[in-house]
Amino acid sequence: MPHSPIGGDTARRRAPYVHDALLVTLVFLVQELWSMNQSLLSSLGVSHPCLDSIVALARQHNLSAKLTGAGGGGFALVLVPPTTPQKSVANLCEKLKENNFDVVDVTLGGPGVTFHRT
Repeated sequence: MPHSPIGGDTARRRAPYVHDALLVTLVFLVQELWSMNQSLLSSLGVSHPCLDSIVALARQHNLSAKLTGAGGGGFALVLVPPTTPQKSVANLCEKLKENNFDVVDVTLGGPGVTFHRT
């Protein structure tokens, strides 16, 4: 059987790099979508000046944020990709607290949608 350049050990060695590149691309796309979504929510009048401040502070740290819930000043989420330096996260948390915002560190996740070949 001929050796396949994309199979076997070569594919297994390459897999982490492909996964990392895919993760970076997906995070970038989600950040862009969050920014667009928050802009749309703000233009519809369902944002709040405090949420806009949180979004601006997150952007200063190259992160995306958006409101969550029913709008009107409730909660904001900041997307922190796994590649974000901890110092950047700490600096953002410090700035948020300086502006009298509460900061809660949460982890969201799960397997999500999976595809199984039969």
